[in-house]
Amino acid sequence: MKRFWILLILGFFTFNQVNAQNNIIDDISLGFANSDQQTIAKYLGNKVEINLFDLSGVYSKAQAEMVLKDFFDKYEVQSFQLFNKSNANGGPSKFAIGNLNTRNGNFRIFFILKEFEGAYFIQEMRFLAQASR
Repeated sequence: MKRFWILLILGFFTFNQVNAQNNIIDDISLGFANSDQQTIAKYLGNKVEINLFDLSGVYSKAQAEMVLKDFFDKYEVQSFQLFNKSNANGGPSKFAIGNLNTRNGNFRIFFILKEFEGAYFIQEMRFLAQASR
């Protein structure tokens, strides 16, 4: 009986960990929707590749957060819609693609998360300008 309870408790904690990892993409999406670089920054890796117009390179976490802040200061977000994501449980990486609509233009956003020491962090972000409709 004791073994049953131990397995049940371990199963519960494992489920919560997997569920939390799956919610990372949703949390990052909310960060984009709310122009909240601090929410996104929680998931930035130590080094992040960013492709944004003429800014293309590998940035430290602090530099990447500043790039996001500058972007949100220049582009007032109206909406963000996530339309594709991978939540491969146990896989070494995840990705998501969404549309970011701002007052000054629309963008397709790609971000890739890699697993490091049991947690997922953003390794790459791409901002592609979309033609106005």
